[in-house]
Amino acid sequence: MEQFTNLYPLSKTLRFELIPHEKTKELLERTDYLAQDEKRAESYKIVKGIIDRYHKSFIEDVLSKPIEDQGEKRPILKFAKESTKNCDSLEEFYELYSKSQKSETEKNTLEITQNNLRKQIVYALTQDARFKNLDKKELIYQDIYAIAKPEEIPFIKEFEGFATYFVGFHENRMNMYSSEAKSTAIGNRLINENLPIFTDNMGTFQKLLNSPVSEHFDTICKDMEDILPYDNIEEIFMLHNYNDFLTQNKSPSITQLLVDVF
Repeated sequence: MEQFTNLYPLSKTLRFELIPHEKTKELLERTDYLAQDEKRAESYKIVKGIIDRYHKSFIEDVLSKPIEDQGEKRPILKFAKESTKNCDSLEEFYELYSKSQKSETEKNTLEITQNNLRKQIVYALTQDARFKNLDKKELIYQDIYAIAKPEEIPFIKEFEGFATYFVGFHENRMNMYSSEAKSTAIGNRLINENLPIFTDNMGTFQKLLNSPVSEHFDTICKDMEDILPYDNIEEIFMLHNYNDFLTQNKSPSITQLLVDVF
């Protein structure tokens, strides 16, 4: 039997119970702290949803607000229509992206151009006066009240003095405002994902423009006038008008919808 004993270390699980000190137990029972904390944990989920709505509203406001309404209080996001030779315009992106065979230099230049276009988006967002509060206690204490429903206000008030609950959540959401080519970033979504889709749709539309389908453009435009942002379909597929398709209200999905219809 000796050859079968003491061959392996013995593993034991130790279990401990957190028993509060008598005074601590009395305090917890008197203040009902645990029940309050449990309730606040449920309210946390609701307030996170309100904060997400605030982010969405903020992003759409910055990226879609008409120039005449923006005044001088924030930078205006308007991509250059024509090549600037600085690797920062839609035309430079289009010229490089459309090439079927790219040299290593062209691939690098395309990457630089995308990087510069992303930075323009991030600059417009981060220079807005509201941005500085997005990861601060002021967001909880004042800013989100602007978009909260009346029945949601009591849940927000539960976190007056407890804004640190959202530190980790804020860090996660701030990743959206990165200028890097990250899947979670707004700039990446608009430049590395949506802009190529928009450009591909431009190519598809050009083929349709030179086909018998173009005879039906006026009818299609009339049938879809509630969702089309222009008086004619051709304008939708013009490169410089990508400025108008940055948000969900006017997104490249509209151009995809039209291509699908055709």
